[in-house]
Amino acid sequence: MEYEWVFQRGREQIIVQRWRRPDRIWELAIIWPTNETEREGYVDVAALIDQHMRLERQLAKSGWVLREFRPERRKRERRQSARPHAASTDRRKLGRITPLVRRK
Repeated sequence: MEYEWVFQRGREQIIVQRWRRPDRIWELAIIWPTNETEREGYVDVAALIDQHMRLERQLAKSGWVLREFRPERRKRERRQSARPHAASTDRRKLGRITPLVRRK
């Protein structure tokens, strides 16, 4: 499995997996709350991504929420660590307007 998305609505969950098979076919697998699995094969990864985006929009309209993405690629939880000192000194000044100048 390359990537996995877990959607949840109440106590139900839907798992969407993206695979690259050895025969160079991309596969989108959907594991429904009933444990039935639906698989679709794609030669073109762009077509797979397009179908996946359509599925995500449908799920969102139906009240499903993305709860988890695997593999977790973040090294650490950023919100729990202290901000670096440089982040507290913002270079931008509120209220300061810089005129745009056309260059020839």
